[in-house]
Amino acid sequence: LSLHGGSCAIPQQEMQLMLKPLKNKFSYGGIFDRLLNIKKSPESQADVLLALSCEEVSKLKTLYPKKRIELFPNGILHRPLPPSSKFKQKYQIKEDLKVITCISRIDYQKNQKILLYILQKHPDTTLLLIGPITAKWYFDEIIDQANKLGVLDRLVIIPGLPPNSVELLEALQISSCFVLPSRHEPFGIAALEALDAQIPLIASNVGGLKDFLINEQNALIFSDNDENSLLDAYNKLDTFKTQIIEGGKQTAKEYNWETIACKLKDIYTSLL
Repeated sequence: LSLHGGSCAIPQQEMQLMLKPLKNKFSYGGIFDRLLNIKKSPESQADVLLALSCEEVSKLKTLYPKKRIELFPNGILHRPLPPSSKFKQKYQIKEDLKVITCISRIDYQKNQKILLYILQKHPDTTLLLIGPITAKWYFDEIIDQANKLGVLDRLVIIPGLPPNSVELLEALQISSCFVLPSRHEPFGIAALEALDAQIPLIASNVGGLKDFLINEQNALIFSDNDENSLLDAYNKLDTFKTQIIEGGKQTAKEYNWETIACKLKDIYTSLL
């Protein structure tokens, strides 16, 4: 059984936000549990549990001390960036501005609102957010905060592009850096894709990101939801840019799908 949502490591406050829409709703899954006489959790019945992060492995071992738990991260497929593009022209991004990019769903978990403080302190910068809007109230908060800080004219939001879109690669190609400010992150595949594209990465010190990111070696790390820590990391970017790009390239190679698939094959072989 593979667990890909990081459910064991979600902060309690966020879990409450996630479950709020389900409050007082009927659980149809319970009908099937009763019909099939399922009384135990699926996790307790599996031969092996696959978890995305070391944090989740640790929590699963506490919950199921006799169960075999394996760390099984995501992989990435290398996609070279286009040599040039008209992305800035299409989305009306001024040529003389630096671009901070965050590709992830627009949601309170991803915490994009904190990135507006970089815009406030750096008038030479545009913030590019790409991703589906999965929490409309949070999207509204981002717009409202950008208005209050006077940076709305340097905020570009593209509400979702297909995973195989060339525009995603073009967005990385024009980026000065990629920032992933998540409040929790089961793994952080977007961060790995930024490393593979050789874009300098800034990320929060949460969840699966802690497994493969090392501060000032392959990324600049900031404290979760701390705007001063984020600004400090951003201000160090020029100093560590070359170092973290090179380190990130090596890290990305370790997470190619061929290597990850071999690990899964070994797990299946041992079970058989």
